[in-house]
Amino acid sequence: MSKRVRQAIFSSRQRNARRAASVVELVVASVLFIATTSFVVTGAVSLQRVWRDGNHYRLAIDTLNNELEKLTLLDGDELAAASEKIEASPELEQQLSNVEIQCELQELEHGTRIALSLNWDRQGDLKPIELVGWSTASREAP
Repeated sequence: MSKRVRQAIFSSRQRNARRAASVVELVVASVLFIATTSFVVTGAVSLQRVWRDGNHYRLAIDTLNNELEKLTLLDGDELAAASEKIEASPELEQQLSNVEIQCELQELEHGTRIALSLNWDRQGDLKPIELVGWSTASREAP
C-alpha cells in the first residue's frame, strides 16, 4: 500500500470518528439544555406563586388593619352594629377567592376585645389571618 492510500483510509476513519463525536456532543448538549430549561421554568413558576401568595397575604393584613382601626374608635352599640356589617370589599373579592371576614367581640374588664379574622382559598390547610385590638373608647383613662 502506498503512503497516499494509507493516508486516505486513515483520514476517512478520522472523519467518521469526528462525526460520531459530534453526534454524541449534540445529544449531551441537548440533554443539558432540556434539564436546565426545565429547572429554570420550575423555579420561575414557584417564585411567581410565592410572590402572588405574599401579595395576597399583605392585602389581607392591610384589609384587617383598616377594619380594626375603624372598630377600635367605636364604642358600645356602634361597635356591635359595625362589627355585624363587616364584609369584604369587591376589590378584595376580586383578588382573593371565597373571602370570609369574621369579627368577634368580647367584653372584658378593661375594654372590648375585637378579634378580626380573614380567610380565603389558599393552597394547603392554613389558619385564617387574625388581628386583635381593644376598644376603650367608652372607658375613662386611669
